[in-house]
Amino acid sequence: MITNKLGLHLRAAGRLVDVANQFDANIRIRKGQKDVDGKSIMEVMTLAATTGTPIVLCATGADAEDAIHSLVNLVEGKFDEE
Repeated sequence: MITNKLGLHLRAAGRLVDVANQFDANIRIRKGQKDVDGKSIMEVMTLAATTGTPIVLCATGADAEDAIHSLVNLVEGKFDEE
């Protein structure tokens, strides 16, 4: 769930994409029925995820577990904004 005060705005989305791109895994982010590439800033921004929005992080590939761990820490850490 997005818990930072400003939601998944440009800076937070940029941080998420930067972290996702550190991994070889295929990373997808889902909000409701919408599913986007977690390595694309344009696609992540289309989620328009505000505070309190539940999202699902999915990863496949050799380093998928590490990718999910890092992304969950980023989201739970409120994108280091607060």
